[in-house]
Amino acid sequence: MNKKSLESKWVETIDDQEEFMVRELLRRGNDGKQAFDSAPVFLEIALVVMFKFAMGIDLRENPKRLEKLLRCGKAGIEAFDGIDQHSLIFEWMPKFLRKLIPISLWPDYIKEQSELLDEIIEIMAEVKAESDQVGDESSLISIFENDVENGKMNYWDAIWTMHQLVIAGNDTVSVSLRTFLINLAKHPVEQEKIRDELKEKNFGQKELKDCPRLFAAIYESFRYSPTVSESTPFHTITEDAIVDGIQFKKGDLIRSAIGAMGFHVGKEDPFKFVPDRFLDENGDFRKYDASVPYHLGRRDCPGQILSNIELFHMSKIILKHFELKTNEMGTFQNLEEFENVYSGGKFSDDDHYLPLFKENRVVFVPLEQ
Repeated sequence: MNKKSLESKWVETIDDQEEFMVRELLRRGNDGKQAFDSAPVFLEIALVVMFKFAMGIDLRENPKRLEKLLRCGKAGIEAFDGIDQHSLIFEWMPKFLRKLIPISLWPDYIKEQSELLDEIIEIMAEVKAESDQVGDESSLISIFENDVENGKMNYWDAIWTMHQLVIAGNDTVSVSLRTFLINLAKHPVEQEKIRDELKEKNFGQKELKDCPRLFAAIYESFRYSPTVSESTPFHTITEDAIVDGIQFKKGDLIRSAIGAMGFHVGKEDPFKFVPDRFLDENGDFRKYDASVPYHLGRRDCPGQILSNIELFHMSKIILKHFELKTNEMGTFQNLEEFENVYSGGKFSDDDHYLPLFKENRVVFVPLEQ
């Protein structure tokens, strides 16, 4: 299975969720009469899409398993976001010492993650038992199985890759999509521009390049309201360097301030939502070196292509069926106005981390089809 066939299978899997997505957004929003936080809807859809694509199973056929995976995945995300000193000490402790500690004293999130790993192992065993073709590449996990057989990776590489997809991939997609839709609700003119471009092909765009304005708006949302403010992995300085008068020594560990870098993209009006900054003179998408929502270097996000595709096609479905509304506007005149709608603290605060909206609810008003 080549890269292009993987992408087309990913798109097909996302499109299969259109009916459920529309029905669930209408139900939770009382047919467009009330605002609500849409992230839980998108988290469930992202999980279903990932398991259908990666393992070829439909989680909706097993509601108890779906509920369990959602619960364990959420616990893992909350443990990472709210990690405390106790958990850090436990994580950094040598294995031989950790084995001496009674299970009752282990951090609470360990139980959920053990359940999640057990569920992934069980699903992988089921998929392998049902596959009677040698060299089958009908799903991502079957490719992993072949790589294990050929010595390209080991069994636990496959297990932990699936674990990270559940923990990291689904959450960032659901939060990024919610944030993007909030930005469109706050900027109805931009929302309508994108919808008009999608209408030109009757919402049939298959690739990111087919609607550059939508893709540009997604990247402007990354810049304007970053889901991740700093790179999670550290990078090591390979040689002495001075940047903006700051001395870095070889061997120093650094992290990238992704959120701060985004406010140097396009430079004009950094506190305004302007998707056009990611469009060139021909109206095609252009990317800036300072725009790195998926981190940078060899430790950038390996799933960024799939993430972009998922955000693009899920947004396309939503804009086809709904007009997005909110009582808050999104154009600000200064930094103070900008900070007032976010929950991450002031940019000048030492504990500032990232701008997430205080108000996450949006009204999904159904459009006449």
